[in-house]
Amino acid sequence: MNAKTNPIEHKESIKKELDRCVMCGLCSDHCPTYKITGVEAESPRGRLALMNGLWNKELEADTPLLKHLDHCLGCRACEAVCPSQVNYGHLLDQTRAHLNATSDKNKNKMALRAMNLIAQGGSTIRLFFRLLWLTQRLKLPVIARKMGLLRVLKLDRLEGYLPSLQPRPKWKAVYYPKNECVGRVGLFLGCVAQEVDSQTLSASIRLLTKLGYEVHIPRMQNCCGALHLHAGYAEHADDLAQKNHHSFSQSGIQTIVSVASGCTTTLADSMNTINKKEGHADDTFRIKDINHFLLTENRLTSDLFAPLAQNIAIHDPCSLRQILKQQQAPYELLKLIPEVRISELPGNQYCCGAAGTHMITYPEKADLLRSSKIQALSNTQIIATSNIGCALHLAAGLRSRQNPIEVLHPVTILERQLRL
Repeated sequence: MNAKTNPIEHKESIKKELDRCVMCGLCSDHCPTYKITGVEAESPRGRLALMNGLWNKELEADTPLLKHLDHCLGCRACEAVCPSQVNYGHLLDQTRAHLNATSDKNKNKMALRAMNLIAQGGSTIRLFFRLLWLTQRLKLPVIARKMGLLRVLKLDRLEGYLPSLQPRPKWKAVYYPKNECVGRVGLFLGCVAQEVDSQTLSASIRLLTKLGYEVHIPRMQNCCGALHLHAGYAEHADDLAQKNHHSFSQSGIQTIVSVASGCTTTLADSMNTINKKEGHADDTFRIKDINHFLLTENRLTSDLFAPLAQNIAIHDPCSLRQILKQQQAPYELLKLIPEVRISELPGNQYCCGAAGTHMITYPEKADLLRSSKIQALSNTQIIATSNIGCALHLAAGLRSRQNPIEVLHPVTILERQLRL
């Protein structure tokens, strides 16, 4: 992502990157959408050919072509096996931005307004989720579902993703450790997580402060911009990145931890891009997934945890596995808990289907990718995952099957068992 840069200005560099693809097809077997369809245009190689045609003006951006591009989950499993090291994720983002910049007909203005509303995280969205919390307390969704109203209003899918909501905490500017301070970190809250997963954020604060860290929460931070970026709204994503950069710069914090691996990847990319453009040092910010931070800080040992005689299946979010390449961190951390039994969630090499808004816009494909993972589970009490979208998607699938398995962030499990 390039702050305040029109992607059209990079046309020649984009075309050069597209030409690096040698059409070998090694990526196809690793692509979730190709796996379930067998259609060439649903593979990375096929989509790169479509992008090439668009940038060279050999193809029109008609509905079938746009659908093939839109079906991509953005998991970037293809990049890990590409012998030419084609930067597929960047090409897809730039192509979507190019399409939005060159034609209004490609823009989903309603989706953009919704993303802006969520990203701003202001009083309107807080009131909205407060009302949702109240409806849950009054059991109105249960009544509406039984009466068939949610299906008629086409809200059944969205309602199915809502966990049991809790009132949003009023975050302090600083949380101080009870004992000696060993370091200062900034906590990135995210937009969706604040409303639907305050449990993980609160557990992170408690765990970090128990370990001696001073936790700062800059008030003016906002959405990481991932939803905008991957939908092709690069300028909106850049604006959000600039605000986050300014917010954390003002706090004087260098190490920023995030509980959502998808946010971590976007923050790291955008912060580094701004640093380079404005002439800051590369290490102005150190953006860390919280699992990787806790593991590398090496302050957790087995004797600090109470035993947990349960089976935990760990889900590898694509952003943690394919981009950050830090998927081993949750395994190493959770193994510190005595008596716990750790395994991989079946099919971890493939995306779970959440993929940002994909689980809403393409429910059939999203559910198909998720079902193979859930159906293969047996004698499991907890699924641990490190990305909010994946957590919502997996939990919704379990609830639809009336399966009691909990879906928790590794940090929540660690904090529950910590003896400190």
